[in-house]
Amino acid sequence: MLADALAVFDCRVVETMDWGTHTIFIGAVVAARAEPSRQGLVYRAGGFAAA
Repeated sequence: MLADALAVFDCRVVETMDWGTHTIFIGAVVAARAEPSRQGLVYRAGGFAAA
């Protein structure tokens, strides 16, 4: 977990899939935390901007 993350999700792994050289993890969210007082960052149309 990143200490300054705007949102954090705790998940239970329910499935894994091997795809080429990667493994994809599918999870069920069991807990979540968010910091709604802080502004997020979005990527749109080739650039970053404040949400």
